[in-house]
Amino acid sequence: MQEYIRFDAEKFLRNSKHWDEDISRLKDELDALAEIGELKSSEVTSSQISKPVERAVLERDGLLSQIRKIEKHKAAFEYAWNKLTDDERYVLNGFFFDDNPIWQFVDDWVEKNASNRQYCYQARREALDHFRIVIEAWYISHDYTA
Repeated sequence: MQEYIRFDAEKFLRNSKHWDEDISRLKDELDALAEIGELKSSEVTSSQISKPVERAVLERDGLLSQIRKIEKHKAAFEYAWNKLTDDERYVLNGFFFDDNPIWQFVDDWVEKNASNRQYCYQARREALDHFRIVIEAWYISHDYTA
């Protein structure tokens, strides 16, 4: 099935900006579940706890699972980002992470490279393709589905 699914590198990059916030929010939600105290879902059977506590344990496990998923995404991102060239990182940073408007980055890139806008967008496509290939390989090698 993997061969029929194409990884959405643009969405991955856009979402990556919020991962730390997402983890912080999930950890806050975990803290709100403090009522379950030291209970660990692996140590508790459903006959030992009440339904509200059981729901809290299941919710806690779900939150922890989401945090682990984001941490895997962050590891994949870091790996792929380090495999890119400086120019590829510069282009992707300008399109996805810079606080300035994209048109301003494109104009700066065109001026810096004595080129035109078309080549800037071509460089973006090529950088995204390289990033996508590296990310896909990382997920396959780690036997992990996004």
